[in-house]
Amino acid sequence: MASEASAELEAKLLKRRQKCEGAHAPSPPTKKGNRVWSDEMAKTVSQQRRARLTQGDSRLDIVPPSSASSSSSRPKASSSSRRPFFFAAGLVAALCLLGAVVCRQEEVDVNLPNESDFTTDVPEAVETEVKREDVAANDTAKTVEATATTKAEAQPPEMEPAEEEVPFDREHFSAMVKESAIQPHHSSVAADSRAPRDLTEEWQQFLSENPTIGQVYRLGRLTVTESSSRPVRVTVNITLTNLGSSTWPAHAAVQIAHGADLGMDTLPLGRVTSPGEHRKVTLHLKVPRQADAPSCIWALSLDGRVFGVLLLLELDWIESTSAGLLGQATDNLQSARAYVHEVRPQAHDQALLPDLSRVGDVTEEWSADLAPTSVTQAYRIGSIEVASVARGAVLDLVLALENIGQDEWPEGTELKLVSGHSFGFESWDLDTPARSVVQVAMPLKIDHKDAMVEESVWALSLAGHSFGPLLVLELRYNPR
Repeated sequence: MASEASAELEAKLLKRRQKCEGAHAPSPPTKKGNRVWSDEMAKTVSQQRRARLTQGDSRLDIVPPSSASSSSSRPKASSSSRRPFFFAAGLVAALCLLGAVVCRQEEVDVNLPNESDFTTDVPEAVETEVKREDVAANDTAKTVEATATTKAEAQPPEMEPAEEEVPFDREHFSAMVKESAIQPHHSSVAADSRAPRDLTEEWQQFLSENPTIGQVYRLGRLTVTESSSRPVRVTVNITLTNLGSSTWPAHAAVQIAHGADLGMDTLPLGRVTSPGEHRKVTLHLKVPRQADAPSCIWALSLDGRVFGVLLLLELDWIESTSAGLLGQATDNLQSARAYVHEVRPQAHDQALLPDLSRVGDVTEEWSADLAPTSVTQAYRIGSIEVASVARGAVLDLVLALENIGQDEWPEGTELKLVSGHSFGFESWDLDTPARSVVQVAMPLKIDHKDAMVEESVWALSLAGHSFGPLLVLELRYNPR
């Protein structure tokens, strides 16, 4: 291998030298001292170099040893004669380096896989393993997420600090009656004006056993005349004061605690009542005309617990000495029948809403009151819904009465209120011949305080005895 490289290199150098000799014609030998550079000497040098290369010595000595010993006798080489040699050596080295780089690049290109190699040459087992790793990673992520969700669900929600429960005692929940008023709406019921008062001193033993109650108050005493007719209406207005340190919620109520509820079992206050605040409540009672429990007691209650004040109502029934609502039957008076030829419920306030569908004969409903009398008819002359009355509202009713008897109605005959509220119409004098019709105009003024009245009744009357038709006006309080 070394001899071949040396021969190749020698051939290149010889070729280069011949080319240079052709370009520069050899000059005649020049004498430099006693020695002359001749072709024979060049041949000798070449033979020596070849021998050295054969022996493995690659030194490029072009000067024979004999000449090296005496450099003074050797002709001095010019710089121009060495330039071609160095140029050739550099060119050869550059070509060798370039060839090595090109070979290395081709080797790299052969070894590098292309894009298709990545997609087609990957073993199926490796691809399957990658997919398994992805699935395992997804399952792990889902497991971690599910674990976090389970922990979040298992962890109890953060609760707000509960408010401290207020003790249910007289210091925190207490009440008293500031004032009260009772109003019957029938002549068969009488109220004792001296009855409403505080009875706390008389109930000390009871209060000692019930520490949450601080007052007992009597709302009134009613005397009821017994009769077989329907219950009568009684209204009780009460003003309560919150004496405790806690607020009454809106669902606190006045609730029956003992006896008959008289149609008022529970009445929620409907509004929050702060300490020191007053709250007005109205009890709409229906008192039976027959004997029942002698007393009824209501109390303030909150979530089923009684507190504050007891409200006592006393009742007393007496036997009737007359025919009841209309008095004794009158044989010397001929009955009259009422025909409502026209009803003009001209309400001058939008708060009054007449219901014409309820106007008509109601004799059957009032049969118990009519039985012991000579009155043969009851007629509802109006049914008014009271939505809201902030001031007096005027309602005009016009009706027609017909005398169907044989005689003229005597002097002193009048259309008179027999129960309920008059609304400004107490009586109307009548002087009607037999077999004739008379028109009666009834201007009624309805105030807010009177809107709770259930019914008002008028009838023809003479000397305290009622005859003829019973005229009924119905009111229904429906606030909006």
